[in-house]
Amino acid sequence: SKFGSLQDIMKFWNTEVRWAVGVHGSGLMNVHWASPGTVLYEIWPVTSDRNATRGLNVFWEQAALKGAAYWWFRAQSDAKWNVDVDCELLAEALDKGLRPDNPQMLEPFYQGVMWSTKR
Repeated sequence: SKFGSLQDIMKFWNTEVRWAVGVHGSGLMNVHWASPGTVLYEIWPVTSDRNATRGLNVFWEQAALKGAAYWWFRAQSDAKWNVDVDCELLAEALDKGLRPDNPQMLEPFYQGVMWSTKR
């Protein structure tokens, strides 16, 4: 394995990672070790009736504390939280979010840019 210790993972995230994309969950906790300027895209699973989501603003808060940029992307999911991501729309969101002129941090969480499964 490339990572022999937690310190190796921390160093990798702090020195090598410039952007990350992931579905809401514990795998995104590594953003805790990101360096300022890292761009994080969190994919939020949302049921088709839009009555349920697993997204909380935990990773936005972590990104804000680290000086990282944060974007969220809503994706359709079923009742078991299997996610169906529109890859073309995600690529469009990534293109916009990775531009040098993009804002480094969304202001108030619910007032920022959200990419939806509906254009």
